[in-house]
Amino acid sequence: MKYEIELKEDAIIVNLTGYIMGDGVKTFLDGIMDELRPSIDSRKIIFDFKYVYIIDSAFLSLLIDVRKNILGCDIALCNLNQKLKTIFKFTRLDKVFSVEETR
Repeated sequence: MKYEIELKEDAIIVNLTGYIMGDGVKTFLDGIMDELRPSIDSRKIIFDFKYVYIIDSAFLSLLIDVRKNILGCDIALCNLNQKLKTIFKFTRLDKVFSVEETR
């Protein structure tokens, strides 16, 4: 699990990498949120899954928590592989988050 944050004029992009699952998921997302908080304003937050292979239910739950804690910001998910698209569709989270093909 790794991430890199890019600050753009109209968006904050969180590039995710690896297998996002297991006991470290909460710490992982807490680290991302600690870095995002000072930069959050009206910009859109984009989670880029281009190099993510698999996620688990703990990550999905924490992603929902992120959405609840960042009111007023649009959150989008992009570059989901077919497995991830299926997970988001099956859990109906594709209705909660904006799912885009690319950034």
